Amino acid sequence: MSSDAIADMANQLAYAHKHNVPFPFLLGFLTHVGFDEAARKAREGTYEDWHPSATKQASKPVKEPVARQKARRSDAKIERVASRSSRSPVLPLADKPMLLR
Repeated sequence: MSSDAIADMANQLAYAHKHNVPFPFLLGFLTHVGFDEAARKAREGTYEDWHPSATKQASKPVKEPVARQKARRSDAKIERVASRSSRSPVLPLADKPMLLR
C-alpha cells in the first residue's frame, strides 16, 4: 500500500473524527461525503455545511504553536504574581520570630 493511500485514509478518518461521527456510521458518512472529498477537506481544514464550526471557519484565528501558548501563559502567571506582590509586600519568614510550644 502506498504512503499516499495511507495518508488519504488517515485524512478521511480525521475528517470523520472532526465531525464526531460514531463508528457504526463511519462508512456511511464517508460514502455520503465521498472518500476523496473527505480526504481533501481534511487537508484543507474545512467542515461540512451543517457542522457548527462551518460558520465560524472564516473568522477562525490561526492557532499558535503549543510552545508559544505555554510561554505566554507562564509570562501572564509571572505578571499576576508580580502585581500581587507589589500591592501587599510579604515579609520573609526569617524576619518573623517563631514561638515553639
